[in-house]
Amino acid sequence: TPIILLTPHFVGVEYGGIYLSRAMPVVSMHQPNKNSLLDELINRHRTRFGGVQFERRDIGRAMFRLIKQGHAFYYAPDQDPGRRNMENNKSVFAPFFGVPAATFTALSRIARLTGAAVIPCITRIKPYARGFEIIFGAPLDNYPSGDDAADAAQMNRAIEKMIEYAPAQYFWSHRRFKTRPPGAPRLYPRRRRE
Repeated sequence: TPIILLTPHFVGVEYGGIYLSRAMPVVSMHQPNKNSLLDELINRHRTRFGGVQFERRDIGRAMFRLIKQGHAFYYAPDQDPGRRNMENNKSVFAPFFGVPAATFTALSRIARLTGAAVIPCITRIKPYARGFEIIFGAPLDNYPSGDDAADAAQMNRAIEKMIEYAPAQYFWSHRRFKTRPPGAPRLYPRRRRE
């Protein structure tokens, strides 16, 4: 059965992806870095044990084929998708710790297209930096359901449950609630442009 590892942004997310790529074939996607040298170093680091990387804009048949052939898809969809993705129907508002959060809907589409089971997965750094552990949750039930909003809510609930293992290690700095529903107040101060 093809699998998608739902891997939210925790401090140890890189360790988990690299470690798993040593044990099994793994495919992931990334947003290119503006600094081309840094981008090259990151890609080399992530793929040195055979992992396959796709740029976010290049996902499609080639990636789906690899997932169907047995590459685990190491996927972190828990960032704010921005207003443009909301307008293009690539995300919906779904509760995240009781707050409406703009949430990507790609996970359910990829699961549907590949027939993959979705398994929550986090990498937690052990106390006093004594290594790390990869924690797997139970596969999501009845996923995808065919309802993007319900699937996004289920995904967010799974992420909430994983955050309970190590709340201080989740990337809260990603401004998860930046895109707000119409009429809702801003939750973050405006960033100064430099």
